[in-house]
Amino acid sequence: MKIHQYMQGRAVRYFKPVIFDDGNKVILSGGGLRIFDCQKEKFVQTISRLCNAISGLSYSESKLFVINATSKGSVICIIYERIGETFCEMQRQTIKGVNTDGGGPYFSSDEKYVFFCTESRRVWRYSLEDKTCTCIYEREYSDQSFFLDVYADQLLIILRTSGQDDHCGIDVLDKDGTCLKSLRYHDARVNREILRGGWLNEDEVLMVYPRIYDEPYDDHQIIQWRSAVSLKHAANNWKIERAGNGLSSVCISPMRNYIAYIWINMESVGYKVGIYSFQSLQKIAEFAVEHYPNATFSNDDKYFFLCSDKYLKADLTMIDKE
Repeated sequence: MKIHQYMQGRAVRYFKPVIFDDGNKVILSGGGLRIFDCQKEKFVQTISRLCNAISGLSYSESKLFVINATSKGSVICIIYERIGETFCEMQRQTIKGVNTDGGGPYFSSDEKYVFFCTESRRVWRYSLEDKTCTCIYEREYSDQSFFLDVYADQLLIILRTSGQDDHCGIDVLDKDGTCLKSLRYHDARVNREILRGGWLNEDEVLMVYPRIYDEPYDDHQIIQWRSAVSLKHAANNWKIERAGNGLSSVCISPMRNYIAYIWINMESVGYKVGIYSFQSLQKIAEFAVEHYPNATFSNDDKYFFLCSDKYLKADLTMIDKE
């Protein structure tokens, strides 16, 4: 695997990066929204000076959707279109009374809609055609929080609860907001401990746990495949070796070929990032960084990019050739 390292020693707190142009450019948000050119090893465009921007790129790489939480309790939604080598602002709308800390943004496959959630309470659909933003989902109970993931134009909402057992489970929506499926557990321990989740494919849901809730704590991280039809186990649990004191975050690649883990190390005061292959269930790369990293995969799963005190890019196309 070919690893590229750029710009050692930067400690800027970045949000999720966005890779495009066949892995040659990365959009970084933190202290402004800027494009980093991996070949030139420098920033080549400042898209916006918004400090809290979270962005998502369309599959055709022609549109960029940006969400920015303001100090006034509102969210600014901005659409940029790519004209040549430059992203230009085309639309802007403010949603009052919400702050964003949830999943997204995700483009629909036809690039007519963008989905994102706010405060782990509501899911919004932004229409690029009529420039409207509509709430299409809201949690039912105050003790619920959720993860949002979108795959093949189906929205997966994984509900967690700190209260009643039957308040956790999954809801599946189509891109119009119609509920296609609503399943509930009757044992809240299953979802109280879930760290992250998302689609594995159209029939299976991936859930990441610190351990199996009815087994003693050990040195392994637990991943479960569950049926999106019944929530029953669709495969055996997959245990991976722990690489730190606690799991901070996970990142599932868009094409569902890889998953990346971010571990915090209390002893060395740093973080470890590991990439695993879903096909082999083996670790294919590991990185150590000092500051909290944000990581992402390109839309085609060819590249992995990490930004922390250093920028790292992994060329995943070389794995099968090694």
